[in-house]
Amino acid sequence: MSGCPLIHFLKPNIGLSLESGAVGSILTVTGSGFAGSSEITVIYDAIPIACDTHNGTTSTFTTTFKIPQSVAGSHTIIVKDAAGHSASGTFTVIPEITISPYQGKVNDETNITGVTDVPNS
Repeated sequence: MSGCPLIHFLKPNIGLSLESGAVGSILTVTGSGFAGSSEITVIYDAIPIACDTHNGTTSTFTTTFKIPQSVAGSHTIIVKDAAGHSASGTFTVIPEITISPYQGKVNDETNITGVTDVPNS
């Protein structure tokens, strides 16, 4: 039908470069369907962790951040724009333990470090 205005509804969605990893992993978040020329905020478990601004009128963005100190298990990542549009995803923190030295003799000293907090364990 000619003469009818086109109405575009935004349906935001995000993609995560990793589904899981250790604390300190670098995660890239890409998104589309957000308001163009709008600031976006990435929220990790209810804590704002990264901000980015779209260039021009595009409704897409890419931003990167380091997974903060957190317990092992699932964590919610929410992306919101200034117009109130949002989308979410899940990232799973995997416990990471480092043993140094890896080999040794009986009674040698060993250092064990890493994220070992597992909820409900």
